Amino acid sequence: KQLKRGSPHNLNFRVKFFVSDPNKLQEEYTRYQYFLQLKQDILTGRLPCPYNTAVLLASYAVQSELGDYKHSEHLPGYLSEYGFIPNPPQDIEKEIAKLHQQHKALSPADAEFNYLNAARTLELYGVELHYARDQSNTEILIGVMSGGIVIYKNRVRINCFLWLKVVKISFKCKQFFIQLRRELHESRETLIGFNMVNYRACKNLWKACVEHHTFFRLDRPLPPQKNFFAHYFTLGSKFRYCGRTEVQ
Repeated sequence: KQLKRGSPHNLNFRVKFFVSDPNKLQEEYTRYQYFLQLKQDILTGRLPCPYNTAVLLASYAVQSELGDYKHSEHLPGYLSEYGFIPNPPQDIEKEIAKLHQQHKALSPADAEFNYLNAARTLELYGVELHYARDQSNTEILIGVMSGGIVIYKNRVRINCFLWLKVVKISFKCKQFFIQLRRELHESRETLIGFNMVNYRACKNLWKACVEHHTFFRLDRPLPPQKNFFAHYFTLGSKFRYCGRTEVQ
């Protein structure tokens, strides 16, 4: 899409889909891109991370970049130029250095692989968040992930709608709707609505659902003439995800 002139624009490449198991990433370069993205997300606070896990992840990142710890080279303060988490406490470098010493003989590729294995346990790993309000006008976050749609309130998960239970997803203006499959004890399907900031935010959430469902749930994107999303995801939009899937 052509950018409008007159104002500066910063464009960044990002990882779009985070696989649940790093073993599924066959290419070392792909794992490296995941590693860089997660490291940046933790540093900026985009991906919340408990302190102890952040120290462990930082020690793998240091091993990847600097190699084995050496007393003659890695003097006190050797990590002072590096950033790992927002607003780090004073003693974090000592704790990272202590774990760094334990990673002897770990290659950069192995250190990055261990980093990914630890990072995938984070609560918001692989979750694409969208700001919204529920029917009570309470601020929430709607997360789209490999397994379905997750609802957060005050950064705490309060609900999860697995793709298997979702019958249809739609939106109208700035209202986003999830229609759930009828349970055995229910007489009808459940329709849940959320209010987004505006139409564009609503459409972006809908598109994220289309993309994640296709990537993680289907063997391959369906051709236009057999497009499952005409029923599953309704909008009046012809958008569909045409890239490769996780299986591919």
